[in-house]
Amino acid sequence: MKEGIERKFEFSEGSMHAHWRMFEYIYRGEYTLDPAMPLDSIADDEDLLKDIRVYQLADYFQIESLKNYAFQNFKTRIQALWVSENLIDCIREVYELPSNVSYEMRIVVAKIARKHLVDLWDKKTFRNLIREGGQFVIDIMKDIIADK
Repeated sequence: MKEGIERKFEFSEGSMHAHWRMFEYIYRGEYTLDPAMPLDSIADDEDLLKDIRVYQLADYFQIESLKNYAFQNFKTRIQALWVSENLIDCIREVYELPSNVSYEMRIVVAKIARKHLVDLWDKKTFRNLIREGGQFVIDIMKDIIADK
């Protein structure tokens, strides 16, 4: 492969920090979620987006163990970070992924939103997201109906 001969790997898609975390996982069996230094003057991903972006790369490169690791990190972190101002960005990013890639993440996000619906409703950005409709709203409604 060209990369092996030139000893250089170039990418133009996705988050540079997610690529870094993917390589970190390949070499160490884990990746750090600590804020990273800017790469080429690009700031690190927001906390709730880190695992989503690594998960997406893991799916693209078909690294199932990394995909599972990123998903488990995501499930744990969203339990605490649902209060983050970036929750709406997180929801949008999960629902922009193809449903066959993000199905499990969508379930987690919808359950968290449903669990904290009263608190989230106070946020204008959340109400705007609900007004948009789409699969996210359908998933919340499915969760509500499943409890009945």
